[in-house]
Amino acid sequence: MFSRISLLSLLYPYLLTINACFIVFWIFVRPRNLIIPLLAIIIRVDYVPRFVNISTTDYKTSNDIKVLSYNVCDFSNKVYNNDSELIKENQDSILAYIRSTNADIVCLQDYSGSQKDTNGFHYKMMNSLGYKHFFTYPNDSSSIRNTAIYSKYHINNADCFFKEDTDYYEFIYADIRTPKKLIRVYNVHLVSYMLGPEEKARYSKIKQGDIKMDTGSKKIVNKLVVANKKRNAQIEKIMPFISNTSLPYLIVGDFNDNPFSYTYSFMTKNLGDSFVAKGKKVGRTYNGVFPAYRIDYLLYQKKYFVIHDYQSPALNYSDHYPICITLSTKSL
Repeated sequence: MFSRISLLSLLYPYLLTINACFIVFWIFVRPRNLIIPLLAIIIRVDYVPRFVNISTTDYKTSNDIKVLSYNVCDFSNKVYNNDSELIKENQDSILAYIRSTNADIVCLQDYSGSQKDTNGFHYKMMNSLGYKHFFTYPNDSSSIRNTAIYSKYHINNADCFFKEDTDYYEFIYADIRTPKKLIRVYNVHLVSYMLGPEEKARYSKIKQGDIKMDTGSKKIVNKLVVANKKRNAQIEKIMPFISNTSLPYLIVGDFNDNPFSYTYSFMTKNLGDSFVAKGKKVGRTYNGVFPAYRIDYLLYQKKYFVIHDYQSPALNYSDHYPICITLSTKSL
């Protein structure tokens, strides 16, 4: 029951919009009635900056670090699309985007490829874009599977946590020697809803008003509930490990959950959200029909880091949009 109730978090942006419209309506019709939608917004006013934000970019400092996270969907902007020409085109486009950001650290998810192909994405990252330091797991010097960390700075140490469980190969970290401080960067990829083309087509119809609890709709609900349970188990296992370090750390990656969810609330208990700090407009990092919210994040320790800029351009090279954050370390 509670797992199904958790799905209500997906409705928050719609409820916020409806209540905002009611406020405008009652101002002109019956002002005293606007207290109801106003209270509805105030009750969870902390949700608002998680969804929509207006901020400005700080001036650059000599202490800046730029971190980029991107779920590249195996270089296909449509799931299950194996068009080799499209994949090559997306690889080149993503490489060009990464070059344009001049990011110091790049964390990729849903990324696979060869480490030996001199025409491949990995080789170009290392040799053309200057990311001389790299980690993936298992790091067998031949292939890359799902998550990877590239850095222009030296990686002192890197590993996969919970490596005894193959479901956790998607959770890696690297201790990176930045110019000012040694920091730890966690690259995580939580379990997705695993919606196939049929479920996504059904969800599109639901958004258009075709709301009926048929077999297709029940299948979607069941997948959402199962995924929520799995993510809850994952974060309750990984967060104690993540926080058990003396190094200043960032958590970067694809959480596959919205900013009104249990996943988000649990992971941000003692951490800041870079979008809340410096995001602009409506937050959205998923390039698809569901869920159309932020599901990619950079979380940081407020004690050690300051966020100066947050960018998430709507690129069509994957089923996700990248997030690129400029930050600096505090002098303590």
